[in-house]
Amino acid sequence: MSGSLQELSQQLAGVVKEAGASVVRVNARRRYPASGIVWSADGVIVTAHHVVRRDEGVTVGLADG
Repeated sequence: MSGSLQELSQQLAGVVKEAGASVVRVNARRRYPASGIVWSADGVIVTAHHVVRRDEGVTVGLADG
């Protein structure tokens, strides 16, 4: 791999690693687990509207367990 491609690959790997810490697992519907992201430092989670149809029985799992 050329030097510039290797550098780009390393930079992308760093971005993915950093962003990956913000990705969460959202369990709101029995058979349809989904993902979301931590939107703010105070714990706001953002996911698609169709994932959470009601506000009960929702659990969120973080990347580090």
